[in-house]
Amino acid sequence: AACEYFRVRRLALSHGRYEAAADGQTFCCVVCIGGEMELVCGGETLTLRKGESAFIPADAGAYALCGSGECVLTEMPEQSSAEGLRPS
Repeated sequence: AACEYFRVRRLALSHGRYEAAADGQTFCCVVCIGGEMELVCGGETLTLRKGESAFIPADAGAYALCGSGECVLTEMPEQSSAEGLRPS
């Protein structure tokens, strides 16, 4: 789902791995909504359980989510549609 301010995706893993990268344009907020997942980013590993969240800064680079669970990923939309959110 998306609006002019945020893009939200639901991710379900069953003993799987999801890889992505923070591209310098937007943060990513990860909220675990079921099961247990590990967030691997910048050489560190953080275990997320239901109800826990993590913030991935825009300049974090590559990250991965591993395990069996569900999470919601929230990011800002493409820069062109979010221009009004930046201070002048």
